[in-house]
Amino acid sequence: MRNIKRKTNRLKVKRLAKLKKRLTRKVGTPRC
Repeated sequence: MRNIKRKTNRLKVKRLAKLKKRLTRKVGTPRC
């Protein structure tokens, strides 16, 4: 169960990172 949770967490983080990159690109102002 713990392994699965970790995997899902990693996927979520990756997805968030992708969304953040897209948002920063659209706006033009990089947000760390």
